[in-house]
Amino acid sequence: MALRKFILKIILLGTLLGNAAAADAQYNKDYFYWASRRCLMNREYQEAIRVLNILLRADPDAAEGYFLRGVAKFNLDDLLGADTDFSAAIVKNPVFTTAYIYRALTRTRMGNYDDALQDFREAIDLRPDLPDAYYSRGYTRLQNKQYEEAIEDFDKFIFQENKVADAYIGRGTAYLYLKDTVRALENFDQAIRTNRENPNG
Repeated sequence: MALRKFILKIILLGTLLGNAAAADAQYNKDYFYWASRRCLMNREYQEAIRVLNILLRADPDAAEGYFLRGVAKFNLDDLLGADTDFSAAIVKNPVFTTAYIYRALTRTRMGNYDDALQDFREAIDLRPDLPDAYYSRGYTRLQNKQYEEAIEDFDKFIFQENKVADAYIGRGTAYLYLKDTVRALENFDQAIRTNRENPNG
């Protein structure tokens, strides 16, 4: 009987210690996320990577950790490293919409337009209401000389967000390549008006 009570005490103590360790690990994880985001906001990308390396060694399944490290590498022009991290984030969390968008942006900068457009499709399938996906895909299609498709994307973005001058510039540029100078100038004029009305847009 005494032995049974002793064993129960050991089990209970182990459970309590396990819970305490889990709580401590969660606290530390939250701290590392906070610290890395702060570094990203301050453009301290190397420090963000250092912090996230520690986090990912402790928790190799942290999808957001890979994503944030990918953002840091993207801003340091380490495009291959960024692509690898965004891919890891997607493997860990297949519905990570923002990771698809960032990987698409990375692949656009690498000139890998087909894979970039596939990533945008994945993101839009997951979140068809997300305006940033249409805006970014519009510029990728513009670079890939898909001018009519780019206009469609800018149309969808502007329908939701009509105070962003760069969207009108993108759409105007697509019309210009299609030799529709009237619509191109209309969009460039709208971009100028938007900048005046909303300088931070």
